[in-house]
Amino acid sequence: MENAGHAGSGGGRFAERSLRHDHRNHLPLLADTTQRTYDQWLRLYIEPAFHGRQMCDIGPLDVQAFLVGLPVSPGTKASIRGILASVWTQAERWGYATERNPVDGVRRR
Repeated sequence: MENAGHAGSGGGRFAERSLRHDHRNHLPLLADTTQRTYDQWLRLYIEPAFHGRQMCDIGPLDVQAFLVGLPVSPGTKASIRGILASVWTQAERWGYATERNPVDGVRRR
């Protein structure tokens, strides 16, 4: 696995350590079904879409295009948007991202 960036580096690889590896440490705080859902949607949708991208290079338009292109219901898109926002916020807390959360710039539908 490539280096995901160190705390304070602000440019970690989005879909590697700063997502599933470290975010799984946060999952035990959630209900079992929520953990499974987060893990599934991270693995099936979010990681493939942003794999290898630097967090500093992902903006609101990228997130909007990702959400529009998802082959899922509007409710599921809203849930995936929420997971993406949560993951980004956690990455900020851990020092993997110093950029503004790009999900904040995407309207909810």
